[in-house]
Amino acid sequence: MVTTTQAYQAAIAADTERVVPRLLFDFADPNLKAGNITVTASFDTDSRPEQVCDLSDLPAIRFASFEGRGFPLDGSVRIFDASDDARIGICSEDVSSDGGNLTYNVTLQVDRTISSAGITIWFDTAGHDGADSFVVAFYNGDKVVKTLSASNYEAEVYASAQPIDNYDRVLIGITRWQTPHRKVKVTRVMFGTSEDFGGDKLISLNAKEQINVFESNLSISEITAKFENSDGRFNPFAGNSQSRYLRQRIKMRPQLGLLLPSGATEYIDLGYYDLYQYPTSSEEDTASFVLRSPLQYMSGTYHPDSYEPISAGALAEKVFAAAGISDYEIDAGYYGVLVNQYVTGDHQLNVMLQWTANAVGGYVDVDKCTGKILLKTLDLSSAPAITLDDDNTTERPGLTQLSLPSGVEIPYYTIAIETDVAELIKETVAPNGREEYWITYDPAIEVSIAVNGGSLVSSSVFLATAKVTVESTGEAEITITGRKLKQNKAVYKYENPNKADNDLSPEILDNQLIADRTQAQVVAELYFAWLSKRVSAQVKWRGDMSIRAGDMAEIPEGKGLIVSNEITYDNGYLSQTTTLRAGE
Repeated sequence: MVTTTQAYQAAIAADTERVVPRLLFDFADPNLKAGNITVTASFDTDSRPEQVCDLSDLPAIRFASFEGRGFPLDGSVRIFDASDDARIGICSEDVSSDGGNLTYNVTLQVDRTISSAGITIWFDTAGHDGADSFVVAFYNGDKVVKTLSASNYEAEVYASAQPIDNYDRVLIGITRWQTPHRKVKVTRVMFGTSEDFGGDKLISLNAKEQINVFESNLSISEITAKFENSDGRFNPFAGNSQSRYLRQRIKMRPQLGLLLPSGATEYIDLGYYDLYQYPTSSEEDTASFVLRSPLQYMSGTYHPDSYEPISAGALAEKVFAAAGISDYEIDAGYYGVLVNQYVTGDHQLNVMLQWTANAVGGYVDVDKCTGKILLKTLDLSSAPAITLDDDNTTERPGLTQLSLPSGVEIPYYTIAIETDVAELIKETVAPNGREEYWITYDPAIEVSIAVNGGSLVSSSVFLATAKVTVESTGEAEITITGRKLKQNKAVYKYENPNKADNDLSPEILDNQLIADRTQAQVVAELYFAWLSKRVSAQVKWRGDMSIRAGDMAEIPEGKGLIVSNEITYDNGYLSQTTTLRAGE
Protein backbone atom coordinates (compact mmCIF):
# COMPACT_ATOMS: atom_id res chain seq x y z
CA MET A 1 0.00 0.00 0.00
CA VAL A 2 1.37 3.39 -0.99
CA THR A 3 1.75 5.79 1.94
CA THR A 4 -0.72 8.69 1.71
CA THR A 5 -1.70 11.71 3.78
CA GLN A 6 -4.70 11.84 6.09
CA ALA A 7 -6.27 14.37 3.72
CA TYR A 8 -6.03 11.82 0.90
CA GLN A 9 -7.53 9.05 3.03
CA ALA A 10 -10.49 11.23 3.92
CA ALA A 11 -11.04 12.43 0.35
CA ILE A 12 -10.84 8.95 -1.23
CA ALA A 13 -13.52 7.71 1.20
CA ALA A 14 -15.84 10.70 0.60
CA ASP A 15 -19.17 10.33 -1.23
CA THR A 16 -17.68 11.97 -4.32
CA GLU A 17 -14.13 12.20 -5.54
CA ARG A 18 -12.29 13.91 -8.37
CA VAL A 19 -9.37 12.11 -9.95
CA VAL A 20 -6.94 13.64 -12.45
CA PRO A 21 -4.39 11.66 -14.49
CA ARG A 22 -0.95 12.49 -15.79
CA LEU A 23 1.82 10.65 -17.55
CA LEU A 24 5.44 11.76 -17.41
CA PHE A 25 7.44 11.05 -20.59
CA ASP A 26 11.22 10.97 -20.87
CA PHE A 27 11.87 11.83 -24.52
CA ALA A 28 15.38 10.39 -24.40
CA ASP A 29 17.02 7.45 -26.12
CA PRO A 30 17.05 4.57 -23.58
CA ASN A 31 19.87 2.88 -25.50
CA LEU A 32 22.20 5.83 -24.91
CA LYS A 33 23.83 4.91 -21.62
CA ALA A 34 26.62 6.30 -19.49
CA GLY A 35 29.10 3.93 -21.14
CA ASN A 36 28.44 5.58 -24.51
CA ILE A 37 29.45 9.05 -23.25
CA THR A 38 32.81 10.38 -22.10
CA VAL A 39 32.65 13.20 -19.53
CA THR A 40 35.59 15.60 -19.47
CA ALA A 41 35.97 18.33 -16.84
CA SER A 42 38.15 19.39 -13.94
CA PHE A 43 36.46 17.97 -10.83
CA ASP A 44 37.24 17.15 -7.21
CA THR A 45 38.07 13.69 -5.84
CA ASP A 46 34.57 13.07 -4.46
CA SER A 47 32.98 13.45 -7.90
CA ARG A 48 31.31 10.54 -9.68
CA PRO A 49 31.50 11.46 -13.38
CA GLU A 50 30.06 8.10 -14.40
CA GLN A 51 26.71 9.23 -12.89
CA VAL A 52 26.33 12.34 -15.04
CA CYS A 53 24.71 10.56 -17.98
CA ASP A 54 23.34 7.41 -16.37
CA LEU A 55 19.63 6.64 -16.57
CA SER A 56 18.96 5.79 -12.93
CA ASP A 57 16.81 7.80 -10.55
CA LEU A 58 19.34 7.93 -7.74
CA PRO A 59 18.49 10.82 -5.41
CA ALA A 60 20.90 13.71 -5.11
CA ILE A 61 21.96 14.28 -1.50
CA ARG A 62 23.53 17.41 -0.04
CA PHE A 63 26.76 16.64 1.75
CA ALA A 64 28.59 18.93 4.17
CA SER A 65 31.46 20.89 2.65
CA PHE A 66 33.73 23.84 3.37
CA GLU A 67 32.15 26.00 0.67
CA GLY A 68 30.21 29.11 1.59
CA ARG A 69 27.24 28.05 3.74
CA GLY A 70 28.25 24.46 3.06
CA PHE A 71 28.00 23.19 6.62
CA PRO A 72 24.77 24.47 8.24
CA LEU A 73 24.10 22.99 11.66
CA ASP A 74 20.42 22.39 11.05
CA GLY A 75 20.51 18.72 10.03
CA SER A 76 20.01 19.51 6.33
CA VAL A 77 23.39 18.05 5.24
CA ARG A 78 25.14 14.72 5.70
CA ILE A 79 28.81 13.94 6.27
CA PHE A 80 30.18 12.50 3.04
CA ASP A 81 30.66 8.74 2.96
CA ALA A 82 32.09 7.13 -0.18
CA SER A 83 29.75 4.16 0.34
CA ASP A 84 26.62 6.34 0.14
CA ASP A 85 24.38 5.31 -2.75
CA ALA A 86 23.62 8.84 -3.88
CA ARG A 87 23.83 10.91 -7.04
CA ILE A 88 26.79 13.30 -6.87
CA GLY A 89 27.86 13.81 -10.49
CA ILE A 90 30.76 16.23 -10.83
CA CYS A 91 31.85 19.10 -8.55
CA SER A 92 34.42 21.70 -9.54
CA GLU A 93 37.67 21.97 -7.63
CA ASP A 94 37.38 25.75 -7.34
CA VAL A 95 34.59 27.89 -5.88
CA SER A 96 32.94 30.90 -7.48
CA SER A 97 34.04 34.47 -6.65
CA ASP A 98 32.25 37.10 -4.56
CA GLY A 99 30.03 37.80 -7.56
CA GLY A 100 29.62 34.12 -8.42
CA ASN A 101 31.99 34.42 -11.39
CA LEU A 102 34.19 31.56 -12.60
CA THR A 103 34.93 29.70 -15.81
CA TYR A 104 33.98 26.03 -15.85
CA ASN A 105 33.54 23.75 -18.86
CA VAL A 106 32.04 20.27 -19.09
CA THR A 107 32.41 18.29 -22.33
CA LEU A 108 30.21 15.30 -23.14
CA GLN A 109 31.53 13.23 -26.05
CA VAL A 110 29.07 10.69 -27.49
CA ASP A 111 30.37 7.61 -29.30
CA ARG A 112 27.90 8.12 -32.18
CA THR A 113 25.94 10.83 -33.95
CA ILE A 114 22.57 11.40 -32.29
CA SER A 115 19.47 13.60 -32.47
CA SER A 116 17.37 14.51 -29.46
CA ALA A 117 14.18 16.30 -28.45
CA GLY A 118 16.26 18.81 -26.47
CA ILE A 119 18.52 18.66 -23.45
CA THR A 120 18.04 18.71 -19.67
CA ILE A 121 20.78 19.64 -17.19
CA TRP A 122 20.47 19.11 -13.44
CA PHE A 123 22.80 21.37 -11.47
CA ASP A 124 22.97 21.29 -7.65
CA THR A 125 19.44 19.99 -7.02
CA ALA A 126 20.24 18.86 -3.48
CA GLY A 127 21.59 22.31 -2.54
CA HIS A 128 18.97 24.20 -4.60
CA ASP A 129 21.66 26.01 -6.53
CA GLY A 130 22.62 26.28 -10.17
CA ALA A 131 24.32 28.13 -12.98
CA ASP A 132 23.42 31.80 -13.46
CA SER A 133 25.04 32.36 -16.87
CA PHE A 134 26.04 29.59 -19.26
CA VAL A 135 26.03 28.35 -22.86
CA VAL A 136 25.31 24.86 -24.20
CA ALA A 137 26.95 24.22 -27.57
CA PHE A 138 26.25 21.17 -29.74
CA TYR A 139 28.91 19.95 -32.19
CA ASN A 140 29.19 17.51 -35.04
CA GLY A 141 32.92 16.99 -35.18
CA ASP A 142 34.32 20.53 -35.12
CA LYS A 143 31.18 22.11 -36.56
CA VAL A 144 28.75 23.91 -34.24
CA VAL A 145 25.23 22.57 -34.84
CA LYS A 146 23.31 24.69 -32.33
CA THR A 147 24.02 26.96 -29.37
CA LEU A 148 21.71 27.62 -26.41
CA SER A 149 22.40 30.20 -23.73
CA ALA A 150 20.97 31.54 -20.50
CA SER A 151 21.66 34.59 -18.34
CA ASN A 152 20.35 35.47 -14.87
CA TYR A 153 19.02 31.92 -14.66
CA GLU A 154 17.48 31.13 -11.28
CA ALA A 155 16.40 27.47 -11.44
CA GLU A 156 18.44 24.42 -10.46
CA VAL A 157 17.41 22.45 -13.58
CA TYR A 158 17.74 23.70 -17.15
CA ALA A 159 15.51 22.14 -19.82
CA SER A 160 15.26 23.06 -23.48
CA ALA A 161 12.72 21.35 -25.74
CA GLN A 162 14.34 22.65 -28.93
CA PRO A 163 15.10 19.63 -31.17
CA ILE A 164 18.79 19.17 -31.95
CA ASP A 165 19.80 16.98 -34.88
CA ASN A 166 23.02 15.22 -35.81
CA TYR A 167 25.51 16.00 -33.05
CA ASP A 168 28.11 13.97 -31.18
CA ARG A 169 29.49 16.40 -28.60
CA VAL A 170 28.09 18.88 -26.08
CA LEU A 171 30.01 21.66 -24.34
CA ILE A 172 28.45 23.20 -21.21
CA GLY A 173 30.28 26.46 -20.50
CA ILE A 174 29.46 28.13 -17.17
CA THR A 175 30.64 31.68 -16.49
CA ARG A 176 28.68 32.57 -13.34
CA TRP A 177 27.16 30.52 -10.49
CA GLN A 178 24.02 31.59 -8.66
CA THR A 179 25.61 31.58 -5.20
CA PRO A 180 29.07 33.06 -4.44
CA HIS A 181 31.81 30.90 -2.92
CA ARG A 182 30.22 27.65 -4.02
CA LYS A 183 31.47 24.82 -6.21
CA VAL A 184 29.85 24.18 -9.57
CA LYS A 185 27.84 20.95 -9.55
CA VAL A 186 26.44 19.12 -12.55
CA THR A 187 24.63 16.09 -11.20
CA ARG A 188 22.93 14.80 -14.33
CA VAL A 189 22.51 15.47 -18.05
CA MET A 190 19.79 13.92 -20.22
CA PHE A 191 19.93 14.12 -24.00
CA GLY A 192 16.23 14.88 -24.26
CA THR A 193 13.39 16.35 -22.24
CA SER A 194 10.69 15.24 -19.83
CA GLU A 195 7.10 16.22 -20.48
CA ASP A 196 4.00 16.03 -18.33
CA PHE A 197 0.86 14.96 -20.19
CA GLY A 198 -2.20 15.31 -18.02
CA GLY A 199 -5.58 16.91 -17.61
CA ASP A 200 -7.62 16.93 -20.81
CA LYS A 201 -4.71 15.50 -22.82
CA LEU A 202 -5.04 12.09 -21.18
CA ILE A 203 -8.47 10.63 -21.99
CA SER A 204 -8.25 7.19 -20.42
CA LEU A 205 -5.84 4.94 -18.61
CA ASN A 206 -6.06 1.26 -17.70
CA ALA A 207 -3.46 -0.27 -15.36
CA LYS A 208 -3.19 -4.04 -14.80
CA GLU A 209 -0.83 -5.59 -12.30
CA GLN A 210 -0.56 -8.95 -10.61
CA ILE A 211 1.83 -11.08 -8.62
CA ASN A 212 2.45 -14.74 -9.42
CA VAL A 213 2.93 -16.96 -6.40
CA PHE A 214 4.28 -20.43 -7.27
CA GLU A 215 3.73 -19.87 -11.00
CA SER A 216 6.22 -20.84 -13.70
CA ASN A 217 6.09 -17.47 -15.48
CA LEU A 218 6.71 -13.95 -14.25
CA SER A 219 3.83 -11.49 -14.35
CA ILE A 220 4.40 -8.30 -16.38
CA SER A 221 2.33 -5.27 -15.36
CA GLU A 222 0.82 -3.31 -18.25
CA ILE A 223 -0.79 0.09 -18.74
CA THR A 224 -2.78 1.28 -21.75
CA ALA A 225 -3.15 5.05 -22.13
CA LYS A 226 -5.13 7.04 -24.69
CA PHE A 227 -4.23 10.66 -25.45
CA GLU A 228 -6.04 13.49 -27.19
CA ASN A 229 -4.08 13.95 -30.45
CA SER A 230 -5.97 16.54 -32.49
CA ASP A 231 -2.77 18.62 -32.80
CA GLY A 232 -0.96 15.68 -34.44
CA ARG A 233 1.72 15.59 -31.74
CA PHE A 234 1.95 11.80 -32.01
CA ASN A 235 1.14 11.50 -35.71
CA PRO A 236 4.33 10.11 -37.30
CA PHE A 237 3.54 11.91 -40.57
CA ALA A 238 2.92 15.38 -39.10
CA GLY A 239 5.62 18.03 -39.33
CA ASN A 240 5.41 18.92 -35.62
CA SER A 241 5.28 15.27 -34.48
CA GLN A 242 7.31 13.98 -31.54
CA SER A 243 6.94 10.45 -32.87
CA ARG A 244 10.50 10.38 -34.19
CA TYR A 245 11.71 10.46 -30.58
CA LEU A 246 9.48 7.57 -29.50
CA ARG A 247 10.99 4.13 -29.15
CA GLN A 248 10.62 1.08 -26.97
CA ARG A 249 11.96 1.39 -23.41
CA ILE A 250 11.48 5.15 -23.13
CA LYS A 251 10.89 5.76 -19.43
CA MET A 252 7.33 6.67 -18.46
CA ARG A 253 5.77 7.37 -15.10
CA PRO A 254 1.95 7.24 -14.92
CA GLN A 255 0.19 8.84 -11.95
CA LEU A 256 -3.36 9.37 -10.76
CA GLY A 257 -4.05 12.37 -8.54
CA LEU A 258 -6.83 12.99 -6.07
CA LEU A 259 -8.14 16.54 -5.68
CA LEU A 260 -8.15 17.41 -1.96
CA PRO A 261 -10.56 19.82 -0.22
CA SER A 262 -7.70 22.32 0.10
CA GLY A 263 -7.50 22.55 -3.69
CA ALA A 264 -4.18 20.70 -3.84
CA THR A 265 -3.77 17.44 -5.78
CA GLU A 266 -2.06 14.42 -4.22
CA TYR A 267 -0.56 12.24 -6.95
CA ILE A 268 -0.05 8.51 -6.54
CA ASP A 269 2.53 6.69 -8.66
CA LEU A 270 1.22 3.71 -10.60
CA GLY A 271 4.78 2.59 -11.20
CA TYR A 272 7.83 3.11 -13.39
CA TYR A 273 7.20 1.74 -16.84
CA ASP A 274 8.89 1.36 -20.22
CA LEU A 275 7.18 2.28 -23.47
CA TYR A 276 6.21 -0.91 -25.30
CA GLN A 277 3.88 0.11 -28.16
CA TYR A 278 3.23 3.53 -29.70
CA PRO A 279 1.48 4.93 -32.80
CA THR A 280 3.18 4.05 -36.07
CA SER A 281 0.34 5.16 -38.33
CA SER A 282 -1.83 8.24 -38.53
CA GLU A 283 -4.54 8.36 -35.86
CA GLU A 284 -7.12 11.05 -36.42
CA ASP A 285 -7.96 12.35 -32.94
CA THR A 286 -6.38 10.02 -30.39
CA ALA A 287 -3.10 8.21 -29.84
CA SER A 288 -2.78 5.01 -27.82
CA PHE A 289 0.27 3.77 -25.95
CA VAL A 290 1.09 0.51 -24.17
CA LEU A 291 3.52 0.59 -21.25
CA ARG A 292 5.05 -2.43 -19.55
CA SER A 293 7.07 -3.09 -16.43
CA PRO A 294 10.88 -3.17 -16.82
CA LEU A 295 10.59 -6.92 -16.17
CA GLN A 296 9.41 -7.19 -19.78
CA TYR A 297 12.94 -6.50 -20.98
CA MET A 298 14.73 -9.04 -18.77
CA SER A 299 14.59 -11.27 -21.83
CA GLY A 300 18.23 -12.21 -22.26
CA THR A 301 19.26 -15.85 -21.94
CA TYR A 302 20.66 -17.14 -18.66
CA HIS A 303 24.16 -18.63 -18.98
CA PRO A 304 25.23 -20.45 -15.79
CA ASP A 305 28.95 -20.19 -15.08
CA SER A 306 29.16 -22.65 -12.18
CA TYR A 307 27.50 -25.87 -11.05
CA GLU A 308 27.99 -25.32 -7.32
CA PRO A 309 24.90 -24.32 -5.29
CA ILE A 310 24.73 -20.75 -4.02
CA SER A 311 22.15 -18.78 -2.05
CA ALA A 312 18.98 -17.76 -3.85
CA GLY A 313 19.89 -14.15 -3.08
CA ALA A 314 23.32 -14.48 -4.71
CA LEU A 315 21.78 -16.15 -7.78
CA ALA A 316 19.25 -13.31 -8.08
CA GLU A 317 22.14 -10.82 -7.98
CA LYS A 318 23.77 -12.67 -10.89
CA VAL A 319 20.53 -12.58 -12.87
CA PHE A 320 20.13 -8.83 -12.27
CA ALA A 321 23.76 -8.23 -13.27
CA ALA A 322 23.26 -10.18 -16.51
CA ALA A 323 20.19 -8.02 -17.24
CA GLY A 324 22.08 -4.79 -16.52
CA ILE A 325 19.76 -3.94 -13.61
CA SER A 326 21.17 -2.36 -10.45
CA ASP A 327 18.01 -1.02 -8.79
CA TYR A 328 16.64 -3.98 -6.84
CA GLU A 329 16.04 -5.21 -3.31
CA ILE A 330 16.15 -8.82 -2.11
CA ASP A 331 14.55 -9.98 1.15
CA ALA A 332 17.06 -11.41 3.63
CA GLY A 333 15.31 -14.80 3.55
CA TYR A 334 16.65 -15.43 0.04
CA TYR A 335 20.22 -15.56 1.35
CA GLY A 336 19.44 -18.46 3.69
CA VAL A 337 18.33 -20.89 0.95
CA LEU A 338 20.81 -22.78 -1.26
CA VAL A 339 19.80 -23.31 -4.90
CA ASN A 340 21.37 -24.70 -8.06
CA GLN A 341 23.09 -22.35 -10.47
CA TYR A 342 23.16 -24.93 -13.23
CA VAL A 343 20.01 -25.58 -15.29
CA THR A 344 19.52 -27.36 -18.61
CA GLY A 345 17.96 -25.64 -21.60
CA ASP A 346 17.71 -21.97 -22.55
CA HIS A 347 15.75 -19.82 -20.10
CA GLN A 348 15.13 -16.08 -20.08
CA LEU A 349 16.42 -14.00 -17.20
CA ASN A 350 12.91 -13.03 -16.04
CA VAL A 351 11.98 -16.73 -15.87
CA MET A 352 15.08 -17.38 -13.74
CA LEU A 353 13.95 -14.60 -11.41
CA GLN A 354 10.54 -16.25 -10.99
CA TRP A 355 12.17 -19.63 -10.37
CA THR A 356 14.36 -18.05 -7.70
CA ALA A 357 11.27 -16.69 -5.93
CA ASN A 358 9.51 -20.07 -6.21
CA ALA A 359 12.50 -21.87 -4.67
CA VAL A 360 12.13 -19.68 -1.57
CA GLY A 361 8.32 -19.52 -1.47
CA GLY A 362 8.18 -15.85 -2.45
CA TYR A 363 7.28 -13.63 -5.38
CA VAL A 364 8.63 -10.87 -7.62
CA ASP A 365 7.23 -7.35 -7.36
CA VAL A 366 8.07 -3.81 -8.50
CA ASP A 367 7.87 -0.83 -6.15
CA LYS A 368 5.35 1.66 -7.53
CA CYS A 369 7.07 4.72 -6.07
CA THR A 370 10.68 3.96 -6.98
CA GLY A 371 10.60 1.42 -9.82
CA LYS A 372 12.86 -0.86 -7.79
CA ILE A 373 12.46 -4.60 -8.49
CA LEU A 374 11.68 -6.51 -5.30
CA LEU A 375 12.16 -10.17 -4.43
CA LYS A 376 9.84 -10.73 -1.49
CA THR A 377 9.00 -13.61 0.82
CA LEU A 378 5.35 -14.47 1.32
CA ASP A 379 4.34 -13.42 4.84
CA LEU A 380 0.64 -12.87 5.37
CA SER A 381 0.56 -13.17 9.14
CA SER A 382 1.14 -9.56 10.19
CA ALA A 383 0.32 -7.58 7.05
CA PRO A 384 -2.33 -4.86 7.60
CA ALA A 385 -5.47 -5.19 5.49
CA ILE A 386 -7.70 -2.65 3.80
CA THR A 387 -11.44 -3.14 4.10
CA LEU A 388 -13.62 -3.56 1.01
CA ASP A 389 -17.23 -3.51 2.19
CA ASP A 390 -20.62 -2.33 0.97
CA ASP A 391 -19.59 1.32 1.42
CA ASN A 392 -17.11 1.25 -1.45
CA THR A 393 -17.97 -1.80 -3.60
CA THR A 394 -20.30 -1.55 -6.59
CA GLU A 395 -21.53 -5.15 -6.33
CA ARG A 396 -21.13 -8.21 -4.15
CA PRO A 397 -17.75 -9.98 -4.50
CA GLY A 398 -17.63 -12.78 -7.06
CA LEU A 399 -16.47 -15.86 -5.17
CA THR A 400 -14.92 -19.00 -6.67
CA GLN A 401 -14.12 -22.14 -4.66
CA LEU A 402 -10.87 -23.57 -6.03
CA SER A 403 -10.17 -27.29 -6.08
CA LEU A 404 -7.60 -28.72 -3.70
CA PRO A 405 -5.28 -31.34 -5.26
CA SER A 406 -4.36 -34.71 -3.79
CA GLY A 407 -0.97 -33.26 -2.97
CA VAL A 408 2.03 -31.59 -4.54
CA GLU A 409 5.14 -32.99 -6.18
CA ILE A 410 8.40 -31.04 -6.11
CA PRO A 411 11.28 -32.33 -8.23
CA TYR A 412 14.78 -31.57 -7.01
CA TYR A 413 18.03 -31.79 -8.91
CA THR A 414 21.53 -32.90 -7.99
CA ILE A 415 24.65 -32.65 -10.13
CA ALA A 416 27.21 -35.39 -10.84
CA ILE A 417 30.57 -34.86 -12.58
CA GLU A 418 32.20 -37.40 -14.91
CA THR A 419 35.75 -38.37 -14.01
CA ASP A 420 37.32 -38.38 -17.47
CA VAL A 421 37.90 -35.44 -19.81
CA ALA A 422 35.94 -35.86 -23.05
CA GLU A 423 35.56 -34.03 -26.34
CA LEU A 424 32.47 -31.84 -26.08
CA ILE A 425 32.32 -30.50 -29.64
CA LYS A 426 34.45 -29.99 -32.73
CA GLU A 427 33.39 -27.21 -35.10
CA THR A 428 34.86 -25.84 -38.33
CA VAL A 429 34.63 -22.09 -38.95
CA ALA A 430 35.83 -19.71 -41.67
CA PRO A 431 36.35 -16.31 -40.03
CA ASN A 432 38.11 -14.46 -42.90
CA GLY A 433 40.08 -12.47 -40.37
CA ARG A 434 38.85 -12.12 -36.81
CA GLU A 435 35.35 -13.23 -35.83
CA GLU A 436 33.37 -14.06 -32.70
CA TYR A 437 31.35 -17.28 -32.29
CA TRP A 438 28.93 -18.59 -29.66
CA ILE A 439 29.37 -22.37 -29.39
CA THR A 440 27.00 -24.62 -27.45
CA TYR A 441 28.06 -28.00 -26.03
CA ASP A 442 27.13 -30.50 -23.33
CA PRO A 443 27.45 -28.91 -19.86
CA ALA A 444 30.93 -29.41 -18.44
CA ILE A 445 33.61 -28.09 -16.12
CA GLU A 446 37.36 -27.68 -16.63
CA VAL A 447 36.63 -26.64 -20.21
CA SER A 448 39.55 -26.25 -22.60
CA ILE A 449 39.44 -24.65 -26.07
CA ALA A 450 41.93 -25.37 -28.86
CA VAL A 451 42.06 -23.87 -32.37
CA ASN A 452 43.74 -25.63 -35.29
CA GLY A 453 44.39 -23.60 -38.44
CA GLY A 454 44.10 -20.25 -36.69
CA SER A 455 44.63 -18.53 -33.36
CA LEU A 456 42.39 -18.22 -30.32
CA VAL A 457 42.13 -14.48 -29.59
CA SER A 458 39.84 -14.66 -26.54
CA SER A 459 37.15 -16.78 -24.94
CA SER A 460 34.46 -16.55 -22.26
CA VAL A 461 33.43 -19.95 -20.94
CA PHE A 462 30.13 -20.87 -19.31
CA LEU A 463 28.86 -24.30 -18.31
CA ALA A 464 27.19 -25.11 -21.65
CA THR A 465 28.28 -22.28 -23.97
CA ALA A 466 31.43 -20.41 -24.85
CA LYS A 467 32.03 -17.11 -26.63
CA VAL A 468 35.10 -17.69 -28.77
CA THR A 469 37.00 -15.14 -30.90
CA VAL A 470 39.13 -16.75 -33.61
CA GLU A 471 41.55 -15.20 -36.10
CA SER A 472 42.33 -16.99 -39.36
CA THR A 473 42.64 -16.33 -43.07
CA GLY A 474 40.91 -19.59 -43.98
CA GLU A 475 39.14 -22.44 -42.25
CA ALA A 476 39.88 -23.14 -38.60
CA GLU A 477 38.82 -26.04 -36.38
CA ILE A 478 37.66 -25.35 -32.82
CA THR A 479 37.84 -28.27 -30.37
CA ILE A 480 36.31 -27.98 -26.91
CA THR A 481 36.95 -30.56 -24.18
CA GLY A 482 35.95 -30.88 -20.53
CA ARG A 483 34.44 -33.06 -17.80
CA LYS A 484 30.72 -33.48 -18.43
CA LEU A 485 28.03 -32.70 -15.90
CA LYS A 486 25.01 -34.91 -15.40
CA GLN A 487 21.79 -33.66 -13.83
CA ASN A 488 19.95 -36.22 -11.66
CA LYS A 489 16.27 -35.72 -10.86
CA ALA A 490 14.26 -36.99 -7.89
CA VAL A 491 10.79 -36.03 -6.65
CA TYR A 492 9.51 -35.16 -3.19
CA LYS A 493 5.81 -35.97 -2.78
CA TYR A 494 3.57 -34.25 -0.28
CA GLU A 495 0.12 -35.78 0.22
CA ASN A 496 -3.05 -33.91 1.04
CA PRO A 497 -3.92 -34.97 4.59
CA ASN A 498 -7.63 -34.74 3.68
CA LYS A 499 -8.21 -38.09 1.98
CA ALA A 500 -11.57 -36.90 0.64
CA ASP A 501 -9.74 -34.81 -1.95
CA ASN A 502 -7.37 -37.57 -3.07
CA ASP A 503 -9.29 -38.30 -6.24
CA LEU A 504 -7.76 -35.13 -7.73
CA SER A 505 -4.39 -35.09 -9.47
CA PRO A 506 -1.36 -33.69 -7.63
CA GLU A 507 0.06 -30.30 -8.55
CA ILE A 508 3.65 -30.37 -9.84
CA LEU A 509 6.05 -27.44 -9.45
CA ASP A 510 9.10 -28.25 -11.55
CA ASN A 511 12.01 -25.94 -10.69
CA GLN A 512 15.58 -26.90 -11.57
CA LEU A 513 16.93 -24.54 -8.93
CA ILE A 514 15.72 -26.73 -6.04
CA ALA A 515 18.89 -28.55 -5.03
CA ASP A 516 17.96 -31.11 -2.36
CA ARG A 517 15.16 -33.04 -0.69
CA THR A 518 15.10 -30.79 2.39
CA GLN A 519 14.34 -27.66 0.38
CA ALA A 520 11.90 -29.60 -1.79
CA GLN A 521 9.97 -30.50 1.37
CA VAL A 522 9.94 -26.86 2.53
CA VAL A 523 8.67 -25.68 -0.86
CA ALA A 524 6.06 -28.46 -0.97
CA GLU A 525 4.61 -27.45 2.38
CA LEU A 526 4.56 -23.75 1.44
CA TYR A 527 3.01 -24.54 -1.94
CA PHE A 528 0.26 -26.71 -0.45
CA ALA A 529 -0.46 -24.04 2.17
CA TRP A 530 -0.91 -21.55 -0.69
CA LEU A 531 -3.17 -23.93 -2.62
CA SER A 532 -5.22 -24.36 0.56
CA LYS A 533 -6.31 -20.74 0.21
CA ARG A 534 -9.18 -21.94 -1.93
CA VAL A 535 -11.33 -18.81 -2.14
CA SER A 536 -10.73 -16.53 -5.13
CA ALA A 537 -12.71 -13.32 -4.69
CA GLN A 538 -13.14 -10.66 -7.37
CA VAL A 539 -14.24 -7.29 -6.03
CA LYS A 540 -15.47 -4.41 -8.20
CA TRP A 541 -15.34 -1.11 -6.38
CA ARG A 542 -14.99 2.65 -6.78
CA GLY A 543 -11.22 2.45 -6.50
CA ASP A 544 -8.19 3.72 -4.60
CA MET A 545 -4.97 4.05 -6.58
CA SER A 546 -2.84 3.66 -3.43
CA ILE A 547 -3.92 -0.01 -3.22
CA ARG A 548 -1.86 -2.48 -5.22
CA ALA A 549 -1.21 -6.17 -5.86
CA GLY A 550 0.65 -7.66 -2.91
CA ASP A 551 -1.44 -5.77 -0.32
CA MET A 552 -3.85 -7.51 2.02
CA ALA A 553 -7.58 -6.86 1.78
CA GLU A 554 -10.56 -7.87 3.89
CA ILE A 555 -14.05 -8.51 2.57
CA PRO A 556 -17.06 -9.83 4.52
CA GLU A 557 -16.09 -13.36 3.47
CA GLY A 558 -12.55 -13.14 4.85
CA LYS A 559 -9.05 -11.71 4.54
CA GLY A 560 -6.72 -12.41 1.63
CA LEU A 561 -3.77 -11.35 -0.50
CA ILE A 562 -4.46 -9.15 -3.53
CA VAL A 563 -3.04 -11.15 -6.45
CA SER A 564 -4.29 -8.90 -9.25
CA ASN A 565 -5.47 -5.34 -9.50
CA GLU A 566 -6.93 -3.39 -12.40
CA ILE A 567 -7.50 0.37 -12.21
CA THR A 568 -9.44 2.18 -14.92
CA TYR A 569 -9.61 5.94 -15.39
CA ASP A 570 -12.00 7.08 -18.12
CA ASN A 571 -12.89 10.75 -18.66
CA GLY A 572 -12.82 11.61 -14.97
CA TYR A 573 -14.29 8.37 -13.61
CA LEU A 574 -12.29 5.85 -11.56
CA SER A 575 -13.10 2.18 -11.07
CA GLN A 576 -11.13 -0.78 -9.83
CA THR A 577 -11.32 -4.57 -10.00
CA THR A 578 -9.36 -6.42 -7.33
CA THR A 579 -8.85 -10.17 -7.06
CA LEU A 580 -7.70 -11.68 -3.80
CA ARG A 581 -6.84 -15.16 -2.61
CA ALA A 582 -8.26 -16.10 0.78
CA GLY A 583 -8.80 -19.13 2.99
CA GLU A 584 -7.09 -21.05 5.72
